[in-house]
Amino acid sequence: MIKKAFKHILKFFTHRLSILTIIIIFMFSVLINRLFTLQIIQGEEHLNSFTLRIIKERDLGTTRGNIYDRYGRPLAVNQLAYSVIIDDSYDVDDKNEMIHELITIIEKNGDNIINDLPIIINEVGEYEFLGNNTRITRFKRDIFGQNIKDEQLEMNAREMLEYMGGDKFFKLAPDRYSKEEALKIIAIRYALYLNRYYKYRPETIAIDINERTLAAIKENSIKFPGVSILQDPIRVYPEGEYFAHIIGYTGSITESQLQQLRLHDETYDQNDIVGQIGIESEMEVYLRGSTGAEKVFVNSLGKTIDVAERIDPVPGKDVYLTIDKQLQVGAYNELEKQLATILARRIVNNKSSNTDLVVSDVFMAFLNNNIISLREIERNVESELQKNIYDKYINKKDSLLNNIERQLKDEARSIMLLNSELRDFTKYVYNHLLSQQVIVISAENRNRDSVYRSFMNESISFKEFLEHAIVSNYIDLERIGLSSNYYNNDEIYNILVDFIISSIRNNRELEKKVYSYLIESHAISNKDMILLIYEQGILEYDEEMIGKVLSNSIMPIDFIKDKILNLEITPKQLALEPYSGSVVVTDVHSGEVLALVSYPSYDNNRLVNGMDNAYWVELNTDLSTPMFHRALQQRTAPGSTFKMISALAGLSEGVIRPNETIRDEGLFTKISPPVSTWAWGRNRTTAGHLNVIDAIAYSCNYFFSEVAFRLSTRESRNYNSALGINYLGKYATMFGLDQRTGIELPEYSPQISNQDAVRSSIGQGTNNFTSAHLTRYMATLANGGTINQLRIIDKIVNPNKTVHEQRETEVHGISEFNEQHLNIIREGMYFVTNGTRRGTAVSLFRGFPVTVAGKTGTAQERVDGLSHALFSGYAPYENPEVAITVVIPNGMSSNEAAIVAREVLRHYFALNNTNEKFSYENTLR
Repeated sequence: MIKKAFKHILKFFTHRLSILTIIIIFMFSVLINRLFTLQIIQGEEHLNSFTLRIIKERDLGTTRGNIYDRYGRPLAVNQLAYSVIIDDSYDVDDKNEMIHELITIIEKNGDNIINDLPIIINEVGEYEFLGNNTRITRFKRDIFGQNIKDEQLEMNAREMLEYMGGDKFFKLAPDRYSKEEALKIIAIRYALYLNRYYKYRPETIAIDINERTLAAIKENSIKFPGVSILQDPIRVYPEGEYFAHIIGYTGSITESQLQQLRLHDETYDQNDIVGQIGIESEMEVYLRGSTGAEKVFVNSLGKTIDVAERIDPVPGKDVYLTIDKQLQVGAYNELEKQLATILARRIVNNKSSNTDLVVSDVFMAFLNNNIISLREIERNVESELQKNIYDKYINKKDSLLNNIERQLKDEARSIMLLNSELRDFTKYVYNHLLSQQVIVISAENRNRDSVYRSFMNESISFKEFLEHAIVSNYIDLERIGLSSNYYNNDEIYNILVDFIISSIRNNRELEKKVYSYLIESHAISNKDMILLIYEQGILEYDEEMIGKVLSNSIMPIDFIKDKILNLEITPKQLALEPYSGSVVVTDVHSGEVLALVSYPSYDNNRLVNGMDNAYWVELNTDLSTPMFHRALQQRTAPGSTFKMISALAGLSEGVIRPNETIRDEGLFTKISPPVSTWAWGRNRTTAGHLNVIDAIAYSCNYFFSEVAFRLSTRESRNYNSALGINYLGKYATMFGLDQRTGIELPEYSPQISNQDAVRSSIGQGTNNFTSAHLTRYMATLANGGTINQLRIIDKIVNPNKTVHEQRETEVHGISEFNEQHLNIIREGMYFVTNGTRRGTAVSLFRGFPVTVAGKTGTAQERVDGLSHALFSGYAPYENPEVAITVVIPNGMSSNEAAIVAREVLRHYFALNNTNEKFSYENTLR
């Protein structure tokens, strides 16, 4: 029995399943014992010493290369500054409130957060997208993903902010924050969201903070888990306004830039900061350097605990320009000063011509260019002055709207019978309807519709026209909110009138127009406007001057002129002609650009290290268009600066002889319409008999018209303008005016005239050149025919200070000119500024210590009398060093450009000796 039982027991324990069960029980016993030891016996010890090591890879940013002028003076450098960063791996109970408190501290102490959100709050307090469609679409894809729906793509700025602040996204408490606060919180949450897959990478939210902000954040560090201060390099542009068009600025890489730059370097990624325009962009691949990388161990909270492997970044290369910093600054200041002088001269007590301005024009310019803040006038209830101004605005607007409503409903009078203000306002309303495409009239209907023509001639009322427009189907009914249901004409008209009144009532342009009426009629006095620009901080507070204004001891016209001449009010702010210009100075033998000035400019420091969105909007709405690079992209007719080409064509083709004289008859009548000389147009005088030297010096239109006429009749007696155009084009090409200058920045192509040989010979026709084009032409004339490519890059230097690349002079072509003919033309240019041969700029250069050869030019492209002012020349006459061109669009008189050129040359020759102490070697010490 026992034996049988033992046999069963043995069989049980030797069975495969039993053995497997025993093994499993044993393993579980070991595991349970080990777990008991780790968790119970050694649990507290392991808890205190536990670290989970996860390896991560991260990039190490490189230091961008610097940009210097030809003598090693800094134009773009890196400067260490304190930045606020957030490590998003920390858990926070209320992240939105923490960020709000952090923003409050930063802004309270005078610093700003980085806001890359393409949404702003506009002047009327509404959310508005900022940037082009590509940027906005990319932003929406960041939020909704690549499978974004059509209705999401069509969401406006308000809808996007509401979505991002809602429960599905950043969960901002409703009504807890103001619009401005919500926008800033979402901007930081958005930046952190973009970095959500790399939480071990901290996100920078404020750059270059001051010591007050630094101290405040450190004192409240317990409130801000994951927030720390980092010392990091930022991009700085010393005296950036003078060089903004040349240097440009850096910013976040765009999708198109990423694709293009990856062709040169695959390490570029979507988080990189790259050059956007200017040298920063053109030399990006040199300035960037190489990013480093490191592998780090992070714990379960994402904190770095060890570095496993590191590749150090390589700094970018430095770029040296051919620009002379001191000459550039001097030229910019001289140009601005002369623009202010011209502008002040235009301001008179009473207008007697269409070139005159009065004081009210200046104040309206402040208004039109958004220098005066209408929002501050509306909201500043503490200022009695601004409250009174706003009350006048409200009363005037209501009056205008009531008048226009009466015109549309009751008192329908022909427009010519209205007072000038209401007549102007009626036209404004009509143009508003056109711009809104409420009224749509084809060109054919405009030509044949007698009622429309009567309206344009002001012989019928606005009401009559609108009633006719409804009958003629000129009104887009959908635009005024009507469906396809049937309405009779009277119903449509009443709905249209209601639409007109409601749509213009809060129109921003109407607001400016009403204020303009008040200023022009002196309902808002000149004295009040002066006090307003002080109250709004446009002018620095000056108790003594304000006292003079209040006591009427200074007249408004004298006040305004004084402030303009002292550049406390700048041409850029007013955007009244002339407010712009350009200066280009080059070495005549090498093509090196020594100065490349475009006025007005902007502060590129405000567009880097986190773009100032408000400033960006300001720049893009500024009527003076400060971001437009006039030296390379503004083409104008060259005027009389073209006449040396005409003279050379005439001499070389034998239609005039070196000593031949032509009698100036004042009015050249061999073509129709005739061409007048400037002296004939002014006082019906003529210059008598002139040879080519005299004709250049005196700038005689009649002489060069005769030259062009002879070129155009060279092969037959009949005038053939195309033949003359071909000859002029041939010689313009020999000075390089058929192609871009070759400078390493974006520039427009020149245009040699292709019509009207006679007018083309005096710089009109369709001739169109930038100041850079004209300067290369002048340099070619000065050096005897060598067309050098202009260049602004001198050399590229490695981080170890060895030269990576030295740029050399590149010859575009060499033109074979008759030396005798060249000398005749040069002599004519000499007498423009020297001697007694009635040169157009002799009085301006009398006593100037350096002999200058030059040519003035006045090109009229508008009928209001504001002609372009040009001067182009070289110096010294005996041994040319530099060529210079000054262009002042709508500068009225060529003398204005000549004065700028004279003063720029004074800077050049005065600085020439002192520059020797600046050298590349000195920058290495």
